[in-house]
Amino acid sequence: MYPTLHSDLDYTKKSDDILGSKGQIQKMGQSEKNCKHSSTKLTRDFFTKVNIAKLSKTETYVFKNDWILARILTVMALMILFFTSFYGIIFMWCTNGFNNILYSNLIINEGSTNFEIWKNPTVKPITKIYLFNYTNIERYEDGIDKKLNIEEKGPYVYEETVERVNATFNGDLVSYQLKRSYRFIPELSKGRQNDIVVVPNILMLSAAAMHRYSNFFTRLTISSGLNGFYAKAFHSLAADRFIMGYDDDLYSLSKKMLKFQNKQPSEKLGLLSKKVGFSPITYTMHTGLNDINQLGSLKSINGKDQLDMWSTKDCDRVQGTDGTMFSPKTVNRKQPIKIFMPDTCRHFDLEYKQDNKIFNGDIPSYKYVASEYLFDSPENHPNNQCYCEMEGGTCPMQGLFNTSLCSMGAPTFVSYPHFYRADSRLLESFTGLNPNKTQHETYLDLHPTLGFPMNARTRMQINIQVLKTFGFSQLDKLDNELILPMAWVDMAVEDESLPQDIKDLIYTATYTVAIVKNLLKYGSIIIALITIIPILANIKYTISNNKRTSSTKSLQKQETDC
Repeated sequence: MYPTLHSDLDYTKKSDDILGSKGQIQKMGQSEKNCKHSSTKLTRDFFTKVNIAKLSKTETYVFKNDWILARILTVMALMILFFTSFYGIIFMWCTNGFNNILYSNLIINEGSTNFEIWKNPTVKPITKIYLFNYTNIERYEDGIDKKLNIEEKGPYVYEETVERVNATFNGDLVSYQLKRSYRFIPELSKGRQNDIVVVPNILMLSAAAMHRYSNFFTRLTISSGLNGFYAKAFHSLAADRFIMGYDDDLYSLSKKMLKFQNKQPSEKLGLLSKKVGFSPITYTMHTGLNDINQLGSLKSINGKDQLDMWSTKDCDRVQGTDGTMFSPKTVNRKQPIKIFMPDTCRHFDLEYKQDNKIFNGDIPSYKYVASEYLFDSPENHPNNQCYCEMEGGTCPMQGLFNTSLCSMGAPTFVSYPHFYRADSRLLESFTGLNPNKTQHETYLDLHPTLGFPMNARTRMQINIQVLKTFGFSQLDKLDNELILPMAWVDMAVEDESLPQDIKDLIYTATYTVAIVKNLLKYGSIIIALITIIPILANIKYTISNNKRTSSTKSLQKQETDC
């Protein structure tokens, strides 16, 4: 039998079946490749997601730690600011620490800026001198006029320059001497230096008083000598000579006699002659180093803290300042202050009167005035009894202070100008005197915080007494114990005439320091309030967060247990 022959159609179909089987095989292989690729991709994606999740969790922890650290640092900074401001509140409101820092700049330390200002002050006080010119001496001596007529001349104005020399420190004390000079200022003066004035003869009246109790032979010898020099109770002098001093044959002879008696007279005789040039007096004062309340207070004069002139230790004691500085704490509390006046050998009391405004109302000050009882008689103020004369047992009239012990026995007295606040009997022998409180009062305007003078007027009248002595015929026409006014002095430190550096210092001490002080006082309160609020808020947040965390941990523990 012969084999069966298939047609082409069947061959083709078989071929397609074979090819179809191969395609399926290929497809299955491709599918397996795709599965492997997908599996790899899924695995990679899975691990990538896992890694990202881990990384995100780590970053979350890092971010959370950084935030906690930043919060801690912020809270710490706020707490530091709060405690600093709290300390500032205590320091500024409850202590005198700020003022004590200011006061420390006033202490006189060797080599400091304040020491140089104290040693060579740029403030130059103005001394105005009003002379009493006696216009009717002949008519009075002839009995025509019943009263002496006085004509006030001046002011004759001088600028004073003061230096403190030979400064020696010893602990909180400094010893020094004064050197003064005066310059006449014609543009401020009402009169010329060569104006002729008729004034009491200081030398003549002093000689009569000092030899009042000498024997007759001595009195006669001195009186004859005075007659030989044509000395009278009054004489004519140029204004500047009477003020700054003069030296004639009679005074040269008197100086020799005084030196023979171990007294040290000034080189010239005049109202300001004792002050001109180098002073032999050594002052010792407190620098304020150990106690700011003692700043400027005099400890001794020529090594002695007692003068041995008056009847009580309190009046004899060297106390008060020289008038150029005062304890700021004393002034701040408006307590009385004392000024020691070497020319009178005693201290003067000044009392707080009122708050004032100077520098055209820009600067506040405390105004102090001389005590009303300063020159009162013991009848009106018993404490002044210590200044009465011990040997004669006499006390000066109301409104007078006896300075003869400070004037080598010359019968000199000081008072307020024109016998202001003095016994009215002192005015009865004169015409031309007109007491006036506004023009004749002594006062100081002190800085309310630092206590230094910014405006001052010291007004004193210099008088001499007629003490009639047997043998001195030159005094026969004058009443015994008559008080003759010679001049009155107005020593001024005026606010408008202060040097610019002192003005700048005053404005700085008044406004700049006040601004800084207020900023510290109120700024410390504001900062304390600003910082305490976020601190308290943070504390509250921390407590609340700890409570929530504790609750979450409890729930997680319960789920774990289940």
